[in-house]
Amino acid sequence: MAVAKLFIMKKKTSNQFKNPPKFMNKAVFLDRDGVINEEAGYITSAEQLKIIDSVPEAIQILNEEGFKVIVVTNQPQVARGLCSEEDIKNLHERLSDKLMATGAKIDAFYFCPHHPEKDHPDIPGEALRYRIHCSCRKPETFLFKKAAEDFDIDLKNSFLIGDRSVDVKAGENIGCKTFLVKTGSGGSDFKYEVKPDFIVDDLMKAAKLIRKINSLTTVILAGGKGERLRPLTNDMPKPMMLINKKPLLEHLVELNRSCGINRIIISGHYLFDKIKDYFGDGNRWGVQIEYIDDGEKPLGSGGALKKVESFLPENFIVMSGDVITNFNLWELIKLHFNENGLAAIVVRETDHPEDSDLIQIDDKNRAFNFFMKHEVNKVGNVAHVGLFIFQKNIFDFVPQSGNLEHDVLQPAIKNSNVFCYLNKNYYIKDIGTPERYASAEEFFSDSI
Repeated sequence: MAVAKLFIMKKKTSNQFKNPPKFMNKAVFLDRDGVINEEAGYITSAEQLKIIDSVPEAIQILNEEGFKVIVVTNQPQVARGLCSEEDIKNLHERLSDKLMATGAKIDAFYFCPHHPEKDHPDIPGEALRYRIHCSCRKPETFLFKKAAEDFDIDLKNSFLIGDRSVDVKAGENIGCKTFLVKTGSGGSDFKYEVKPDFIVDDLMKAAKLIRKINSLTTVILAGGKGERLRPLTNDMPKPMMLINKKPLLEHLVELNRSCGINRIIISGHYLFDKIKDYFGDGNRWGVQIEYIDDGEKPLGSGGALKKVESFLPENFIVMSGDVITNFNLWELIKLHFNENGLAAIVVRETDHPEDSDLIQIDDKNRAFNFFMKHEVNKVGNVAHVGLFIFQKNIFDFVPQSGNLEHDVLQPAIKNSNVFCYLNKNYYIKDIGTPERYASAEEFFSDSI
């Protein structure tokens, strides 16, 4: 049996592309007290700091993953007259040194010294100037925006980790991903009605999960010949059909990058060089693109995926190269890692269940039955849309050749936990017929 080889482009192509995207940093914003160090009332000196045991290793993981690690913290003891701003800065220098001695790097500290309550007769006169409403006290966003400017940070694809609802609210306000840790207050302040993306035991658990998310790779299955679209596909692979003046595949590449996915493997064969020549190594889109030829012999979507197995991380996304969508991949990623199932898939309610594969789901969004389109006694109207995220042990069900839906999903649903995201808000459509292609072209032309 031939061994699959991954083709990595060594040179950029010289097509008439737009300017490459600006490469921005990702960050993990950390609250301080209750996340890095144990809660101890109003801390005014480094001697009061007790670093939580697993924190240095957790920060090292984030460093290794290439994140800027930035502390943003409210320190109202300045406004209470218990210490000065200089005391807080010195404390942070000492904390940074302690962590650096273990190999853990904090890139910067930002703190708010203010407090909004003014009427406190016991506050020393020199502290009264800090008793103000400000734009830097979390959940306000000034300090985060300042950090983003200082370090050129992509806030959308960054993370915030805190132990209070005020931290989660701040993360929502800046548009990043949020973790609530059970150390410190563990969210017990209940000041804001918020829902973090993830609730974990501590910073270590958060760092390990971020590492998994950061390693996600997307496989785009682009092997279809587009028989029903001929003559349009006589000289052009179906995934390269233009939608709003650019190839469908380019929409998918840009979608992945916008959701923080930086590594993409394209699997195909038919007129494959046209795809390779257009995208090259992916650098112009700010991603790394690799290619694997699924061969002249039809393998089916399951078999094509099987050839990619050895090149994939622990969790990976699969997209159909003939499906155009504006779906926010983070919704699927969040479902997958919160449920920790074998797979999470995007489904929709279909208006033509009679010619669709159907999936039954329970009230916890878990799939429990799969009906192939030709079955007579099908139940329901929920169909998958060709967008999946898998744990790598899905390959226990993936054949050398076969169909991703019938030969993989059906046994996976029967034997493991597979969860479904019911799509109601995003456009998802395959372009396999002239009518569907025209519909997709109309939607994306109108939406720009």
